[in-house]
Formats: sequence, structure tokens, C-alpha cells
Amino acid sequence: MKLIDGADGEIIHGGLAVENSYMYYIGMREDANRPQLYRTHLNTQSTEIYYKGMDNERVRSFLMSPDGQYIALYIDLNGSEKDCLHIMNVNTGGIVFQSSDHVYFDFSGIWVGHNYYFSRIDDQEGKYEWVVFSCETFSLTCLAKLDEQVISYVASDELLHVGLKKSLLDVEYAIYDLKSNQFVYFSEKIERMQQMFFWQDELYAVTDRGGEYIGLFRVTEQQFVQIDMPINGHIARVIPYKDSLVIQVNEQAAHSLYIWNDHELKQLSIPVGVIHHAQSLDERLIFILDEPTHWGRVMSYHLSQCELEPLLQFSMSQPALFPTDNTYNSFDDTVIHYMHYEADSDQAIIYIHGGPEFQAMKQYYPLLQRLRNEGYNIFVPNIRGSDGYGRSFVEMDDGMNRLEAQRDIIALIAVLIERHGIDARHISIIGESYGGYTTLSMITRYPAFFNCAVAVAGMSNLNIFFNNTASWRIPLREKEYGDVHMMKDFFEQIAPLTHAKSRTAPLLIAHGMRDIRVSVDESLAFFHESDKEKPIRLQLYDDEGHEFCKRQNIEHFYTQVVQFFREND
Repeated sequence: MKLIDGADGEIIHGGLAVENSYMYYIGMREDANRPQLYRTHLNTQSTEIYYKGMDNERVRSFLMSPDGQYIALYIDLNGSEKDCLHIMNVNTGGIVFQSSDHVYFDFSGIWVGHNYYFSRIDDQEGKYEWVVFSCETFSLTCLAKLDEQVISYVASDELLHVGLKKSLLDVEYAIYDLKSNQFVYFSEKIERMQQMFFWQDELYAVTDRGGEYIGLFRVTEQQFVQIDMPINGHIARVIPYKDSLVIQVNEQAAHSLYIWNDHELKQLSIPVGVIHHAQSLDERLIFILDEPTHWGRVMSYHLSQCELEPLLQFSMSQPALFPTDNTYNSFDDTVIHYMHYEADSDQAIIYIHGGPEFQAMKQYYPLLQRLRNEGYNIFVPNIRGSDGYGRSFVEMDDGMNRLEAQRDIIALIAVLIERHGIDARHISIIGESYGGYTTLSMITRYPAFFNCAVAVAGMSNLNIFFNNTASWRIPLREKEYGDVHMMKDFFEQIAPLTHAKSRTAPLLIAHGMRDIRVSVDESLAFFHESDKEKPIRLQLYDDEGHEFCKRQNIEHFYTQVVQFFREND
């Protein structure tokens, strides 16, 4: 295969497939204003937009049927993030099914032949539907109404192995009989299930079974037996290859690849980064690799020859720096991992990821690279509550421990001053989503520590958040935040909105008007409650949701952030 260099743009994780010499992927090239489905011919290198859709649509993800005849496309309309399922005929490029008018949230499913099984929820009714679309009859059938979303893993012998979603992290393993259209088994055990697959006629699961780290288990008659292997970190995905397994592992905020054969584990040599959609193709492993210095590239690893080759990449438009790894001991000696994008200055910006149970990883952050190129040291901590460091760590900020993660940031500030020579008068903070909430909380609870701040789509009061969010989302969040009724007084006490007038740092608030995850009312409330004698700016985007996805809005936002830091630092 040849290296294909595209024009300026980006490859976006959300799907990857190769069929009949064509590679299908989601991207946003220089001539596009939103993510679209592309296909590139691997021999001629010709590239085309395979699904463009309307101007207010963006492609979020896709899944190709095993025979390559159909694609399940998930489309977002107007930034509302109500994923709308389209079924596309690959040969004609025509849409054979489209979910109705974004009444439903449609969730990713599984192909069984030409039948596509998936969960969806009516936002008004708040009830999950387990449905199937037949590409033979072009009909949609509701099979059951449930209290939980069904996550499909693998099919075999007229059975589907699935998980019923209990929280943002955990599921209950179950078995669905395709012939009787009935759920025939429930494990009654809550666990983090990443994947199930068949290898050498045996069923395997990538899960933690409620334990500390996600590992590999053999499943026999619903009994899970862990496979012992010397891996330090979470297993993210396993790809069967002949008589071996290729294992993708989350280690220190990046993905490593190992091949396991006859109880021997060998690491494969790949660049540091984050892997998406890894799959086997003949003798090769193909995947999207998102590196700290690059937009995602589609890579091919020849497993028998141990050779890595880029298949598709877009050019870069700005210099990018690789971060260094560091750790520090927080106030209670909990070890916190952070990344440092070093600049030749004594100014610093702390970036807080969202979730809160996400993890900042070694991938490309264009805004952070731009800020670093402006002369700011960028520090990216994975404070307690982040994923990737074990179940105990991710649960350390649950319930009444919500503020403990903020103390991790105060402990980091001391490290920046003592270890990295940062001027205490020039430390700023930026965060998105839950990171935006943390940013607002830090500048109101610890106003003396921050010189400037940017909060993007952040909550300002968890009570407002739960009042505005869809009813079906609340049970998924309560494991993290606690019972919304019992915690009401605590949420009010710790709310950034409650302490808005304590802010002294100049603040830029940015929010999409169509955000259904965190209502724009949260940003408006904080803005109106704030002391206007202290610099504050509100930037709203009327055609964006929780994430900014349109090219002109992203560029405008990045420019606003850089200018705001420069004007107020």
C-alpha cells in the first residue's frame, strides 16, 4: 500500500472500514465545514465525500455490515447531538432508512447479517426501545421496551451477548436470544465491559468484573476466568489474528500494542498516541492513530513482517510539540499524572478535561498546541476521578468527595512553581464541559490562585444541570454525583454560581446554544450573576451544541481564546 497525503484537514475517529479497495472514514478536509463520510481508493488515491448530507448535518460515527453492503451512519442535526440513524447502501450510496426527525436518540448497535440491532430512546417518554432494522424488508421492528440501554458486543449461534447500561462506566452482562426475541440470561453483576469476541471457537470478554483493572477473561457457560498476562494498565481492545491476539492497552495516557501467543507477550513498536478502530485485514492491523503532534493518521501494521506504514494522513498547519510525562503527590499523597507542553517562559495554563471520568491522553490538542506556540507552558493533569488509573482512582471524587479533585489542582500549582519555575502571578486555567465546571469552581473557590480563565460549556450549578437534563440521563449520572435529591443542598453549597461574585480573574465563557448536555442557561446564569467590574466575556454559538464542530466556529473560538489570554495575562 502507498502513503496517501491529503490536503489540510483532519481524520476524526468515529469509524474505519476497508472494503473492495476503498477505505471509509470520517474527516473534515480544508474544503469542508463539518465532519463528513469520506472514501479513498487505496490504489488510485482518489478521494470523495461519500456522504455529505445537508448543511446542518454532521457524521458522528458509522459501522459497516460484515459483507460490506450496508453502512449504519449516525448523523447529528444542528448540533443537537440526538444521533439519527441512517442506513446506507454501499453500492449505490443511497439512504435506505432514516430515523424520524430526531425524535429519538439512536445508539450504536450491531450487524447480524443484514439485520441491524440497536437501542434508541424517546426523549419525551424516557423509555429505551430495543429495535431491529431489516435491510431485506426495509422495516423497523420494536422488540422490547426497557429501563436500560442495550450495548451489543458480539453475536453467535442465534445469541447476542450484550450489556445493559447501569451507569456511564458499568453494565450488566446479558444474553439475548435472536430466535425467540427474548433476554434469556442476566449476570446480575455490575462491571466495566469493553468488548466481547470469539477466538478459536471460545468466547472472551474484556472487562474488570467489578475489580480494579480491565483485563481479558475466557467465558464458559457464563463463568468468567481471567487470563493471566503481565500487562500494567487497562486493556482497551483485543483483535484476534490467526492463533494470536493483538492487545491494545492504555498505559500512562497512551495506547500500546502487544501480540499474545502461547502465553508469551511481545510489544509491537508503534508511535506514542491513541488508537481508534483497530481491526485485522489479511496480514495487517489497520487503525487510526491520534498522536500528540498529528491529527489522526490511518496506519497499517504488517503483523508477520513487523512493519508500520501510514495509509492516509493530512498535512499539518502549525508546529506541534510532544508533551513530557510527570507525576506529583497531591495533598493526601495520591499520585497524580500530568503532561507538560513546555515553552520558554514562566507563564502557564492548566487544562482540565471533561467527563469527569474521561482521561487526558497523548493525542493532538490543536488549541493547546496553539497556546503553547504563543509562549505558554501547558499543563494537563489527570486529577482524581479520571479514567485510566484503576477503578479506585476513578471513584475517588464520587458523591461528597467532589471537591477533593480540586485540591489536586491546588497541589499542582505548588509543583508548577517549585519544579517548573512558573510565576505564581501568571497561572491561568481552561476547561471544557465538566472541565468548564471545574474551571468556574476553581476561580470562585480559590480566586487568588488564577490570573485568567476560560470555561467552555461548563455547568455552573449541578442542581440546574440535573433539572435541565433528560430524565433518562439522571440514573446514569447518580453513581458519580450521588442521589440528586439527597445531594441538593451540597450541590448548592459547592456551586460556582453560588460563589460567582468571588471571582477576580478575567473570564471568557463559551457555549453552544443548541447544547442539550449542559444547557446554555448555566453559562448565562453565571455571566449575569458575575461582577461586571471584573472582566468577563460571553461567546455564544447559535449553531453549535456541546461540542464545537463547524470549522469557522472552531477557528473563531481558538482565535478568541488566544486573544483573551494575551489581553488579560
